[in-house]
Amino acid sequence: SGLASATAYNIQVSAVNVSGEGALCTSVSMSTAPVLTAPVGLTAVNVTGSTINCAWQPVAGATGYKLYKNGVFVSSVTTNSGVFSGLAGSTTYSVQVSATYASLEGPLSNSTSMTTASVALGTPGWVTGIETTASTLKFAWEAVTGATGYKVYKNGIFATSASTNFIELSGLTAST
Repeated sequence: SGLASATAYNIQVSAVNVSGEGALCTSVSMSTAPVLTAPVGLTAVNVTGSTINCAWQPVAGATGYKLYKNGVFVSSVTTNSGVFSGLAGSTTYSVQVSATYASLEGPLSNSTSMTTASVALGTPGWVTGIETTASTLKFAWEAVTGATGYKVYKNGIFATSASTNFIELSGLTAST
């Protein structure tokens, strides 16, 4: 007791018995751990369609930081900045950071919402017919990364929407 955080102390030990006390051993310097606080000032400094680079104010005594995305540990860093990668475009993530010292971890920062940039959608590279009748067309096309749906056009005019890269158009007029 009576120790202060983040303070060095010179420690010595002696043996005792009924005859008295022995000599002190050689002094060893030991330090108490710092009291880690939650990082503040968490902000996005560079955002793309698949990455978020963020930074925060350093925490006194911290030797590292842990990064969290949507409440789940992602990685550890040794500076007051980090990168979340492999993210989906146009998506909002809840980001938090905690300070570390050896095996100790301080409290999490306040949650900060960060959104990746929009990603331009590609164009299906191919469309292929699967089956045709006099009044139906079944066809598929190359899926596009990041697409959540597709619009199908017949003769340049919007015909329908699709949630997958396969559809059947029916009710067509023969020979048109």
